[in-house]
Amino acid sequence: METYWLKDTLYLTGNEVTIADLSAACELAQTKANRLFDSYSQEYPKVYAWLDRMLAIQEVKELHSIVLPKLAKFLK
Repeated sequence: METYWLKDTLYLTGNEVTIADLSAACELAQTKANRLFDSYSQEYPKVYAWLDRMLAIQEVKELHSIVLPKLAKFLK
């Protein structure tokens, strides 16, 4: 993702959010539940920034505010 899809754009297929971004963000957001993704922020800054942008979208934020805490509890 870092060197191909997000090389020159804000989102996976350009500079506007698409279903590809929403789908990928839902998968990668799961790594936030166990803080696994945070350990790669230095290595993949574009992916980290992209996921933060995706999670800032109001509808995505609302969904993940419910799902991620439950997933984190399950992973413990």
